[in-house]
Amino acid sequence: MAGKIAIPDVNRSWVLPPAHGNTLEMVFPFLMTFNEHASAGGFLYDFFEGHFDVSHGRFSTSHIELTFACETPPSVVAAADNCPQDECESPECLHLKCRVWLAPFDFGIMQRVELRFTLAQDEPGFVEIHVVLSRESGESNAWRRINKGFLDSIRRQLLIWRSLDEAAKVHYEQRLAEARARLGRAAERPPG
Repeated sequence: MAGKIAIPDVNRSWVLPPAHGNTLEMVFPFLMTFNEHASAGGFLYDFFEGHFDVSHGRFSTSHIELTFACETPPSVVAAADNCPQDECESPECLHLKCRVWLAPFDFGIMQRVELRFTLAQDEPGFVEIHVVLSRESGESNAWRRINKGFLDSIRRQLLIWRSLDEAAKVHYEQRLAEARARLGRAAERPPG
């Protein structure tokens, strides 16, 4: 009983929000500092890359993209003491995008997944993850039902990341920087 109170089960702590047409949006109930978000992003990038073009497991990914954007909520810009890293400029936060096929694969459920790390509006000085899932194929009720497990797997990865030691977190921050550089070079190459 004490274990359940101290570490609540992931499945009991959240409810999947309703979809709006072919789009499901939510914010993970998980905060990190701005300085930590590159490490968490690198860990999730590694997780998605580990599912790249696979034909088993809970899902398969392709077309993984990394972009960085400045999305500072007005509440953070207004108060100088709430600025990340003691600066009042909008920091670049990671946006991880990919195409995902959900298992069972014979259902034909494919979606675009976007994880946007943004400064938390309700918790100044922290970063939260906005999730946008856009259904591209497959039956809508099955898509919504199966996404509960998919989102749980991402949330579990965040809990694993939280338990890593500092050296491992630095490793994933470097992993993200390497992926960003590699994908940036690939984007600069002329077609063909």
